[in-house]
Amino acid sequence: MFTLAELARACDGKLINISEDDAQGVVIGRVSKDTREITSDGSNTIYVAIIGERFDGHEFSDKAYENGAVAVLVSNPSKIPEGCPAVLVEDTVKAYGIAAKLYRFKLNAKVICVTGSVGKTSTREMIAKALSSSKRVFSTKANQNNEIGLPSTILDAPSDTEVLVLEMGMRLRGEILYLTNIACPDIAVI
Repeated sequence: MFTLAELARACDGKLINISEDDAQGVVIGRVSKDTREITSDGSNTIYVAIIGERFDGHEFSDKAYENGAVAVLVSNPSKIPEGCPAVLVEDTVKAYGIAAKLYRFKLNAKVICVTGSVGKTSTREMIAKALSSSKRVFSTKANQNNEIGLPSTILDAPSDTEVLVLEMGMRLRGEILYLTNIACPDIAVI
């Protein structure tokens, strides 16, 4: 996907427990906000500590490192596991979006974004189905269409994806602009 140093620079983050030179050599293969997805299988996963309405992902940073994460992305420096390479940022949700944008431009894929008041999911599914007969298509699962779901979809896309079909939902004023700045669509469907 990208190096730990690239991610830190893109997020305006501070590297902790690792030098800039060493961070250049750490290639991140996966980005995960769920410790259950992290293993020491060589996928070089970075754990992102998302603060949600019912939990604080920082409480799982130690578990992520124990499970095999090569680094953590946090906003609370006291929650960096001892000796674990880390990127310290102001806001992990925004940094998660930046990581997705960084990967979006590493993919050699056309990006189609679908939004609107009604019919987003059906339209996204029709577009993905129609294009999948001749292209390698990856698209939003369920309704993962917010500031966490959209980056998750981008970050989960296989490296050989030719078309990325993303759904964008809106709960708050300005959310579509925020999501558009992450996805940078080639085609927008409204």
